Amino acid sequence: MRIDSRTELVVAADIAERLSLSRARVSVLASSPGFPRPVGRLGRSLVWRWSTVERWARETGRLHPAE
Repeated sequence: MRIDSRTELVVAADIAERLSLSRARVSVLASSPGFPRPVGRLGRSLVWRWSTVERWARETGRLHPAE
């Protein structure tokens, strides 16, 4: 979901797909220190800014510059 041209919101399923992880693994990571805080909820799902998650993924080696 895009709010504007710079802000793309994602739920755990989106993060799992983009980082090639299971949804269960994203849940574990999301509850660990260092993972970006969600910006809110969409229904029952937590929502994050993709730019924040992407930065975290690059910093932790889960997403490489070419991806």
